[in-house]
Amino acid sequence: MGTNLQKKAQKSFEKHVDNALKEVSTGDLFDETPESCPRQFVAEPTQKSGLKAGDKVSLELDGPTVLGTQGPHTVLRTKTPPSEVVAHLKSNCGIVEANISKVNRLSGTVEVDLC
Repeated sequence: MGTNLQKKAQKSFEKHVDNALKEVSTGDLFDETPESCPRQFVAEPTQKSGLKAGDKVSLELDGPTVLGTQGPHTVLRTKTPPSEVVAHLKSNCGIVEANISKVNRLSGTVEVDLC
């Protein structure tokens, strides 16, 4: 008798799967996909550059090398840029703005972030 009374007093609930989360995570026709752009590459700063993390640099193609400039001054260069970076530069008329994400004092290099 006591167990029947306890079962009647308990709230009933139903287990179910939340389909709203599934619908949110599933892509549809109107989703915007982010453009692909190469994220980072390593470059060598010039002697008098004084670059620090967060600085903005304009990247330009100079034959096979990529130059980074701030105003009229060349502050970094890389002689062997990744092919994705070169393609990204060519698709944007040869000039791209980038940020310095990290300065590596021991190796004497900087990490350049394009996005």
